[in-house]
Amino acid sequence: MPIRSSGSLMGVRRLLGTNTLRTMSSGGSGDGGAGSIRDGGGAFAKREAAQEEVYFNQQNQAMKKKLKEHLASEIKKHEEAIKKNSQILEELESDGSKK
Repeated sequence: MPIRSSGSLMGVRRLLGTNTLRTMSSGGSGDGGAGSIRDGGGAFAKREAAQEEVYFNQQNQAMKKKLKEHLASEIKKHEEAIKKNSQILEELESDGSKK
């Protein structure tokens, strides 16, 4: 079924369906504005706020753990490079003193 642009509201309603059109034109931008539980206050708002805090706390803890592991890995790589370069330096110094 080819889609034709009729340019009219009825054509758009026919393509999208009336429910989709109402959802798109409800005025809300989908950011939790009008009608959100938190705006209503009460126990549900407190529970939602607590759940959000727990979620973001868990996310922060996971990020900190990942960063700590990454930094430990980087430190280990640098320590190995220092050890390798120290050995090379010792070999060069010992070769220089033999001549």
